[in-house]
Amino acid sequence: MARSDLTSTKIGKEEDVLTTSWLTELQTKSLLPLTRRIETITGLSTTVSKLYSDSENYEINNFGVGGMLKPHYDYLNISLGEYVRNVERSVRLSGDRVATWMFYLSSVEAGGATIFPEAKVRVQPVKGSALFWYNIKKNSEKDTRSLNADCPVLIGSKFVCRKWILEAGQAFRRKCGLSPFSTDET
Repeated sequence: MARSDLTSTKIGKEEDVLTTSWLTELQTKSLLPLTRRIETITGLSTTVSKLYSDSENYEINNFGVGGMLKPHYDYLNISLGEYVRNVERSVRLSGDRVATWMFYLSSVEAGGATIFPEAKVRVQPVKGSALFWYNIKKNSEKDTRSLNADCPVLIGSKFVCRKWILEAGQAFRRKCGLSPFSTDET
C-alpha cells in the first residue's frame, strides 16, 4: 500500500491521511464472485475489462490512527468518452461514477465513522458490513447527498474496500428518468 495522493486529481485535500492499493478482477480471478454478488444485490452491471468497464477496480484503503478522508463526492464530473487527465482509460470511456459500494474489512474501536453530512447519516465501521449509495440521480444530476467523509480513527485501524460503478453499463439496468425533474423514485 502507498500513501494516497488525491490532491493531484483534485478529488481530495492535502489533509487526507490514508494508504491505498488496487485490486483488479482481470488479475485476481478470486474477486469475480464478489463482483457478481455486488451486481446481484444492486442490479447494476459491474463488468471490468481493459477498454470499457461497467465498474472500476477495487480500491483498498487503510486508515491508521489519525487516518481520515475529508468531505468529497465520489463522482468524477465526466461524460462518456471525455478525456480527463489522471483518470484510467477504461474509466474515461465508461463515464462517471453512478454509485459506490464500500465494504468494511475491519471494525474500529473508536472513531473512523463514515459520514454523509448532507444526508445527516453516520455509519460506524463494522467488519463484514457494506454501504451502497448513488452518486448521480436518474435524471443525470449529481446527487449532493452523496457528499461523504471518513472521520479520524482514534483507536485501531480501519480497512475499507471501494467499488465504483460506472454509467456506461447501466443503460438498461438503471433507466433515465422521464423528465429533467425525475427523482430516483420516478
